Amino acid sequence: MHNNALLQKYLHILIISDTIQKNTNIPNRKENTMETQKSNVTVLAVDTGNHSMKTPNTVFRASLIRDAGNLEGDRLILPNGDGYCIGNTEENHTDSKANEKYKMLTMIAMAKELIAQSKKSVENLPKSYTRDNVVLVLGLPPEHMQTYKEEYKKYFVGRYVFTYANISFNLNVTEVMVFTQCLG
Repeated sequence: MHNNALLQKYLHILIISDTIQKNTNIPNRKENTMETQKSNVTVLAVDTGNHSMKTPNTVFRASLIRDAGNLEGDRLILPNGDGYCIGNTEENHTDSKANEKYKMLTMIAMAKELIAQSKKSVENLPKSYTRDNVVLVLGLPPEHMQTYKEEYKKYFVGRYVFTYANISFNLNVTEVMVFTQCLG
C-alpha cells in the first residue's frame, strides 16, 4: 500500500476512535441513567488485514508461528501455556477473519496498541493491563460488510486473558464496531 494511502487509513482510524471515545454512552449504575464516561471506556481500533495487522500506532505481519519456547521476540502466551510469535511469512487467508488465528493476532494488536498508547519506556511499562470495558473497532472491505459484519461483532466480543511481551492482559471486549475499511 502506498505510504500516503496508509497514512490516510490511520488518520481515519484515529478520527473514528476519538469520535467513539467521546460519544460512547454507558450506563451509570448508581443513577441508572446514560452518561458519557470516557474514563471507563477503552477504544481499540484494529485493521485485520490479509498481509498486515494495523492499529493507529503499530503495524505487523498477519502471520503467527507456534513457539516451543525457543523463538526470540515478544511472545503471546495463552492461559493454557501455548505460545506464539509474529511470523514473517505470507500465508493464505480466508475472507472471514473470525477464526482463532485472527483472534490471537487481534490480541497481539490490542496489546501492542495499549503499550504504544502508554508512551512509557519499556522498563517503565506496567506489569499488567486490565480493561473492563473495551470497544473494539474493526474494519472490513466494502464487499464483505454484508456477509461478515454480524459474524465479527459476535466472534470478537468476550474476555481476553493472555500475556504478551511479559505483560499480563485482561481485556473485556464488551462491544465490537465494524466499519468499512478506510473508516474503521
